[in-house]
Amino acid sequence: MNICSSSHILAFDVDETLAESGQPLTAEMCNILDHLSSVKGYQLAFITSRSYAELEDRMPLDLLHRAYAFTCMGMEYWYEGDLVYQHAFNFPKGLTQALEEVIAQCNFPNKTGKHIVKRPSKGALSVVGEGHSAEDRKNFIEWNKKSNFLNRTCENLRIKFPDLHFEAFGKTSIDFSDKRMSKAIVLDELRQFEKRSVVFFGDNMQDGGNDSELKDSLLAEKANNICVWVQCPAQSYCVLKEVKKANRI
Repeated sequence: MNICSSSHILAFDVDETLAESGQPLTAEMCNILDHLSSVKGYQLAFITSRSYAELEDRMPLDLLHRAYAFTCMGMEYWYEGDLVYQHAFNFPKGLTQALEEVIAQCNFPNKTGKHIVKRPSKGALSVVGEGHSAEDRKNFIEWNKKSNFLNRTCENLRIKFPDLHFEAFGKTSIDFSDKRMSKAIVLDELRQFEKRSVVFFGDNMQDGGNDSELKDSLLAEKANNICVWVQCPAQSYCVLKEVKKANRI
């Protein structure tokens, strides 16, 4: 599967693309990314709703420092361990209480705690809880399909806080900030210093998914960009093994 060459940037969503949600990358995944990034011309990029501190806990620092790291839905950019830019976000009065009320009123049966996440450029409400297991995640996704809880909660929060943007980007959480959030804003920033074509791996490219706007923007460039829609980290790993084999690395 020769989908790309070393003239491409390899860009990745993280959760459910390179690792299970909230979990470290496996040793096998780290090894193949390290191998690919060591080839002259290959550049890695991580594009995630997570904070940079969370990425530091999930992969080797030397691998992270070699990549372009766009965190907090593109509202932060890090390179070689240094913060290049950041949009600062402060919780307005009443928001924390409103989020706590959402969790208290939610009747999903297995909430695991640590629901409100404060990141430098945005916040997140994990309805199932940051400490959830894979089984908890699966059960919540099925429950939300029936209840439409995330979308209904976003609508209610937008009414209460009209100056904020609330989006149910992921499958278990709501992201919010005072600035529009989209991974697509990464492309404008990237093109200021990087003209190479991009191969983007993501698990959430369906309409409304948090990878979909970046996918659409990449394809609209009419460059040699490629989007690889995967269902799990194991599938990403299989594709990367084929890339490695095709490029004899």
